[in-house]
Amino acid sequence: MSRVGNFTSSQVYRLMSKGRGNFTLDNVGAPFHSYIKDKVREIRTGRPIQANTSGRATEWGNYMEEWLFINKLGLNYMLVSKTRYSHKTLPWSGMPDLLVEDLVGDIKNPWTINSFCDAVDSFISVEEFKKVKPEYYWQLVSNCILCDKENAEIIVHIPYQDELQAIRESTGDYDGDKTKLHSLIGGTTQSFRISLEIIITRT
Repeated sequence: MSRVGNFTSSQVYRLMSKGRGNFTLDNVGAPFHSYIKDKVREIRTGRPIQANTSGRATEWGNYMEEWLFINKLGLNYMLVSKTRYSHKTLPWSGMPDLLVEDLVGDIKNPWTINSFCDAVDSFISVEEFKKVKPEYYWQLVSNCILCDKENAEIIVHIPYQDELQAIRESTGDYDGDKTKLHSLIGGTTQSFRISLEIIITRT
C-alpha cells in the first residue's frame, strides 16, 4: 500500500487532535482538518503532499535505528522497519520498527539532547507521555492495531560519549548520506536507553 491517499501511523496523531474541551467527532482540532485535506488532494493528484526528504535528523535516525538493534537489543527483537503493514479494509498503514511476540515497538533516536530529554521526562506516566508526545503515543497505538498486538514499547536512545568513535567507524557500510551522518556524530554527548510500555485494551 502506498502512502499516497492513505493515513499512516506516523501522522495519525493529527486525526486525534481536538479543539477546546474533550475530543469528540464534532470537536476535532485544526491538524485533523489539514490532514484530511492533504489526503483528499493526494487522491485527486496521485502525488504525495509532503515530498520525502533526507535531512540530517533523518539520516541520524535511520542509521542509529539499525546500530541500536545490532548492538544493544536482545535476540528476541525483530527489526521490521522496512515493512509496511496495512489495514485489511481501511486506507491506513504503518511501519513499526520492532516486533516481539505480543509487542510492537518503535525506536526514537533524537538528534538533539533537548528532544531526548523531553521524551524521557514524559515517561513518568502513560498519560503524561500521551500529552507531551502525542505523535509518539498515537503512532504506537496505530501500529498495535495494524499488527494485531496488545502491547507497545518505545525506546528513546542517544549514544554514550565513548561510543561515538565506534559509531563513526561503523558507518563505512552505510548506504545513506555519510557526510550528513558524520557531521552529527561529533555533537552527541549524552546517552540513555529508556523504554515505556503501553498496553492497548480492546473493548
